[in-house]
Amino acid sequence: MISIEESTKTEAIISMYERLAQRHENVGMTIQAHLHRSLDDVKRVLELPGKIRLVKGACKEPQEIALARSDRLAEHPPHVHQAIADMFDPARLQDVGYGIGKRSI
Repeated sequence: MISIEESTKTEAIISMYERLAQRHENVGMTIQAHLHRSLDDVKRVLELPGKIRLVKGACKEPQEIALARSDRLAEHPPHVHQAIADMFDPARLQDVGYGIGKRSI
């Protein structure tokens, strides 16, 4: 599992994941659900094999690029989850919780 923990590295890590996933089906990646770009990132990596794990993210990010840590953050991931479930095989999504319990969608 490749982890994205800092938004300044998101693009480089997704590009690396794209290269690796084309050659290895057993690779997956985390995506920070609170970034404004998260849904687009998920759509992008859904074109490739592998698991996707949505995470809250450990780094505090500027509000211009991410939701602030608040109740709004708890609302955002289920929206992302539903959009993902509508787009692909739900077995590929690994959830680590967001007040909705640990589950796979």
